[in-house]
Formats: sequence, C-alpha cells, structure tokens
Amino acid sequence: MRFEDIIGHHDIKRRLRDMADSGRIPHALMLAGKPGIGKMRMARAFVQYIACTSHVDGDACGKCPACRQVENLNFPDVSYVFPIVKKTSPKRVLCADYADEWRAFLTEHPYMPMRDWMTAIDAGNSQPAIYVTESAEILRRLSLSAYSSRYKVTVIWLPERMNDETANKLLKMIEEPYADSLFVLVSNEPEKIIATIRSRVQTLNMRPLSPQEIAGGLMRDCGVGEEEALAAARLAEGSYARALDQLAQGAETVHFRELFQEMMRRAYARDVVRLKEIGEEVAAMGRVGACRFLAYVATMLRENLIYNLHNPELNLLTADEEAFSQKFSPFVNEVNITSLARAVDEAARDITGNANAKIVCFDLMLKVLMHIRRK
Repeated sequence: MRFEDIIGHHDIKRRLRDMADSGRIPHALMLAGKPGIGKMRMARAFVQYIACTSHVDGDACGKCPACRQVENLNFPDVSYVFPIVKKTSPKRVLCADYADEWRAFLTEHPYMPMRDWMTAIDAGNSQPAIYVTESAEILRRLSLSAYSSRYKVTVIWLPERMNDETANKLLKMIEEPYADSLFVLVSNEPEKIIATIRSRVQTLNMRPLSPQEIAGGLMRDCGVGEEEALAAARLAEGSYARALDQLAQGAETVHFRELFQEMMRRAYARDVVRLKEIGEEVAAMGRVGACRFLAYVATMLRENLIYNLHNPELNLLTADEEAFSQKFSPFVNEVNITSLARAVDEAARDITGNANAKIVCFDLMLKVLMHIRRK
C-alpha cells in the first residue's frame, strides 16, 4: 500500500511523510474518523513508507523487499491487533489465530466494513473485542529486537473495542515504551477510548471524502461512468465503503429516485390517498431501507435547493434527476427548505428509534404536502 493508492486525504499524507522524513515520529499515533474513509489504508501506507529502503517521489517504492513484505502482510517488524471472538474448538484466543482471515479481509475489504469482518470470523451474535490476553502477546513481541526495520510497529484496528483491563495494559506500554516501538491506532470512535490513552497519543483526524474524490475513485477502481459514480458518491456521506455499497445497490437508487419524484408530485397535487400509499411503501422497506430512502430524500432536497439558486457547479445530480429538477426545484426554496429538511430528519430519527414506521411516514407525507407550495 502506497500513499498514491489512497483516495484524498492529502494533508494527512503530507503530515505522515514529514514525520517519517524528519525522524520525529511519535511513539503512539492515532488515525481517527468515520468508518470507510481509508484509515487502515493510510496506516498501512505509513508503515510501508517507514519500512521502505528506497523512497521514490515522496512515496514508498513498492519494489524493495521491505515494501513487498509489508504489502503481503508478512513483514517481521509489523504486527496487527484487531477485535476477535474467542473460540474453544479449535482454540482461538489471539489475533494470530485469525491470521488467515485477517489477510483475506484486508485484501478483499480494504475499507474495513465491520459486518464483513464478523462474517469472516463467523462471529454470529458475539461482539468482537480485543481481549486482555492479547496484551501479553503485544508485550512479548515488543520485547524482541527489531529484525530489519528501525521500528517494531503495532497497528491496532478499533482500539475502542478494548475492555478496561486491556486498555490499561496498553496504556502502560504507551507510557513506558520501548525505544524502537511504534503504535498506530486506527479508530472509528475515538471518544470511546479511555481518556488516559487519548491524551498520550498524537491524533490525526481524517475528514470524510468529498463526493468528487469518491466519484473519481469509483471511476478508477470500478470502471463505472461519471454519472453512476456521482450518484453513488452523493449518497455515501463521505465514506468510500458506503459508495461501494451504493454502487452494488444501483437498482435501489433507481427505485428511490422514482419514489421521491412520485412523492413530490403527489404532495403538490394534494393527493393524500396516494401519499398514504407511498408512506406505507416506505415503511415496508424496514428500518434500514426506510432510513436509506429518507437519506436520499434529504440529499435531493439539498440538490434541488442548490439547483434553484443557480449554482450548477455545486450540483451532483444525475441526468434523470436533473430532468426532474428543472421543473421541481423552484418548489424547494429559502422559505420552506428548513421545514422540509427538519421533517425528513425527524422521521429518520423516529424510525431509527423504533417508532411505528407507517405513522411516521404518513406524518412526513402530510408535512411535505403542507410545505411544498410555500414561497
């Protein structure tokens, strides 16, 4: 993994590169941000840059023995710690017992969706965690001399999944580090890590990716056209992993577009009977599906407001969406956008909280009917 392989995050790449080039690498570093934005990819690129013996244009060469070993996850001075589930038959209590699953997961799911990791380790209903038994294994590895690199690196994925006993043992290792030890923590929810660890690591917060960055990556990695890439990127909320999911759910996006347009037409026509039917259709999607549809509605309201304000350079509409917006966008304006957006947000919140989805969705339809003609 090289820095050039990572989408966006140019400021983080520069800071990590400067740390390594100056020799001023903190002994404990944390990359934090929302899931699916490339934090583990960044950690791997940083580790490879440190190990590389022949940098090229501010990046790892990708060709030296150290680079090849880091890429293949068999570099002797780099170890990975990650959440697991303990099993007795066969006995599996350490991360090393899941080494094969971990290598396959990093290769097949580089943006690290937890649901796929749980499937890979057959977690069932158990919640993966980093257990205290792993602490002794980390300490054992750190007590050994570095084999071929300046640092012995421990990359910890989701340190927020450590229990208090595990976290306190890690804290001691961070407070009293070996001279050649380096911890790289990769966290989705840093606020759940105990405060004493957070205060002793240097944190780099990675921002969500822009829709343009995501779309560019999808066109490069998946070979899709610009319109399809932008449609997926717009719904991804800054997460490349979610964009990949959206791309795989192309039929769903088409359905959402058609349902949104029908919903707005019927709201304008004051067709309460049809709006009730649309609300029931949304409710029948289930909690997750309904919330995805409402996220699409919220995005479309934003895009139509921008279209109405004549800022096309800020729009991320597909051709089909724009064709509808040419006539619809005047009905999303400065007067009603706040009320419309609030109604959608409240509906999503209530459905997430297990409220009766049929009632919530019908209430939303009536609110849209009330506000859509306001100017």
